[in-house]
Amino acid sequence: MSAWISYANSEFTVWIENVTTGKTFSISSTVSSAERSSAEWIVEAHTPLANFGTSLFGIDYTGVAGTNCATEGGSCVPIGAYSTWEAITIESRRKIEAVPSAMSADGTSFSVAYQ
Repeated sequence: MSAWISYANSEFTVWIENVTTGKTFSISSTVSSAERSSAEWIVEAHTPLANFGTSLFGIDYTGVAGTNCATEGGSCVPIGAYSTWEAITIESRRKIEAVPSAMSADGTSFSVAYQ
């Protein structure tokens, strides 16, 4: 699966693509008061967490240019370039279930591994 979001003229558009089948879905919505101060990459499942192996994000793993970045003025700025970002471990009933890796040296890639 691949997903991306664009923003123009107070309108957000979200695209989701099944890269295996080529099928896509998109939806747009206007949010005039959006602050656009944060972004999230989420690996999520309902409890109990299924063993999803490792989910890979960014060009270092996927080979897809322009991934794991925020677009500012037409440029792709790596998420690791921002002064604050936080990796969150998923825990359920005091058992660690999923752990994100460190950000790659170029600030574009990371993974999340099932434990």
